[in-house]
Amino acid sequence: EHTTVEIIEKENKYLGTIKISSNVNNDTENTEKSCTKPESSVARICTARDENTGSILYTEELLLKNPKLGANFDNFLKYIKYDVYGKKLEEYNYSHGKHTIYNQKGEIKEQLQWNEDKFVYMNSKLPDLYIDLTIIRDSNGRPIEEIYSDRNKKAVRKYKAEYYDNKITKIYVYDLFNGINYEVKPVKMCPKVDLPDLQLRL
Repeated sequence: EHTTVEIIEKENKYLGTIKISSNVNNDTENTEKSCTKPESSVARICTARDENTGSILYTEELLLKNPKLGANFDNFLKYIKYDVYGKKLEEYNYSHGKHTIYNQKGEIKEQLQWNEDKFVYMNSKLPDLYIDLTIIRDSNGRPIEEIYSDRNKKAVRKYKAEYYDNKITKIYVYDLFNGINYEVKPVKMCPKVDLPDLQLRL
């Protein structure tokens, strides 16, 4: 269980924190789930009901890539959550790490894609909060380039890292939107020094 947040800053001044996404289970103590395993590409269908009234709260489906291989993480294709009327509330694509949340009209309300090399986030209520980050790694798995794109998939900013002895020694910044390029040197950490205990005498 974790929550993803966006920290908003302007000119090094903290403006606030916005919760992007949370996969914390919001079920109450009065929610009861029952699941079936049909013989199809659907690994499991679960129905959540209110314990007190017995009314359906939502249903869930877990789809497999290959039904013959059974329910294991590498074989998961999609998780889909529906409301009581069968309208899609959420959809998670395991292969792309894409999580989509829908509103009551079936329109995309929020979308988050997050894996080792990609982070994309959009929210219809917060149109200015859009993130599209691609990370390029070398053969050793080290991030050597970060590319930020706009909604039209056009690159607006790039960061390239230069390594020496497996440590980043220099970062090249390409501000494509403003046509500015510059270099940044990482801040060096001072070695830890053990200081003797000092007593303050008045």
